[in-house]
Amino acid sequence: MKRIVFASAILVLAAVYVLQPAPVQRLANEGPPPPVIVDVSSCEVPPGEGTNLPPWSAYDQLPYFDSYSWRAFAALVCDAMAGHRGQADPGWGREGTGARVFETFKSAWEVYHSGAVIKNWDHYVDQSRNPCPNAAPGDLVLASTSKWIDTDLLDDNALPTGPLPAQNGTYVHYLTQYNQVSFNYIADVLAGKIKGNIQFPERSVNIKSAWVEMTGLDKTRFYTRYAWVPRPRRACENVEVGLVGLHIVQKTHTRPYWIWSTFEQVNNAPDSGATCTGECGPYTFNKGDGRKMPDSPQPNPPYPPPTDIFNVERAWHLIGVRTRDMNAQYWKQLGTNSRWSNYELVMTNWTSQPTQPANAGSPAFTFPTAEVNSAFANTVMETFFQRDITMSCLGCHANAVDNDFAWSLKIEPKLSRTTGLQQLRRVTEEAGVSLK
Repeated sequence: MKRIVFASAILVLAAVYVLQPAPVQRLANEGPPPPVIVDVSSCEVPPGEGTNLPPWSAYDQLPYFDSYSWRAFAALVCDAMAGHRGQADPGWGREGTGARVFETFKSAWEVYHSGAVIKNWDHYVDQSRNPCPNAAPGDLVLASTSKWIDTDLLDDNALPTGPLPAQNGTYVHYLTQYNQVSFNYIADVLAGKIKGNIQFPERSVNIKSAWVEMTGLDKTRFYTRYAWVPRPRRACENVEVGLVGLHIVQKTHTRPYWIWSTFEQVNNAPDSGATCTGECGPYTFNKGDGRKMPDSPQPNPPYPPPTDIFNVERAWHLIGVRTRDMNAQYWKQLGTNSRWSNYELVMTNWTSQPTQPANAGSPAFTFPTAEVNSAFANTVMETFFQRDITMSCLGCHANAVDNDFAWSLKIEPKLSRTTGLQQLRRVTEEAGVSLK
């Protein structure tokens, strides 16, 4: 398994640890920092990272933000209450066979479509607007194999990068979703009730999930469920899928530019240059044959089978030492038999000092900083953006600052889609990534 420490990785981790900035010395009249909360008892997303944090460097604050990320994850994967979107079951757990709380959020394809948006949280969109019309209300519909856009599978040339293939010959499926606070605000924007300065309210939560079809994979190491996925000729098929990636983005009182958290399934891909010295793999996105990951995505058709299945690695920067430690603490809390112990926090990204919206994505104002010493990208979400810190969550979404860092408000509505995608392509090409 990937958690086994590889011999070569030890040296890299040691180097990473040396590069970590030393904690700032406390003044004599400063008391000890508050304890870091390590807790999976709640099915409510915490309102923020906490108050009275150590007033030192962002590196000193990292455990508090990482613990916040884990508490948010633990809340969102609770068993959902049937018939009540976004709510946990009163007799909650995390190992049930029903939907997770985050899966009941409003899907992007329910929000961005022709016709008026019905501002009714529990309502499921009319099936005539469902990209998979044979799905039942409440079914999980993964409408796109592009991480950039949910509501249409456009021609490859219209998107900055093509679909991501897994080693089993299928594609990753993506879905953007919104909690009730975020959905209500977006509905008002689309209805023209909010114009000009777009500012999502506090407690808005946006989710991006990534799923892989389970053909030939070890189901015991994934959270799995059935979902509708697109097939050629605008058909859909109900197949078993497994969760491989999750972005959690929440606006809080202390972080007006959101807190960005990203998780992965632990066997997605190996660390670059790591040598396996024990049980490791098999990896969902790496064959294990030593072939390096390409610098840019290879063009593949919009529907499987892919013509080029390439290896994916965690390139350049590994998950930080302190974040790895927080992962271990939460795995212990969740229990070794929990399927959620097969998921790891990759990074928490936040503005580390007060700034203006135009500068919020700059490494000078965020953690991780320009002196990168930890991973800042998800291998199945930002596969080819692992080397450029300006393409961290905040760095990329700062290019949508006029829509309060929400790219979906730029690229999903049909009236702004063309210009939104052109801007997105320009951003990715400036980061050195484009389809060949």
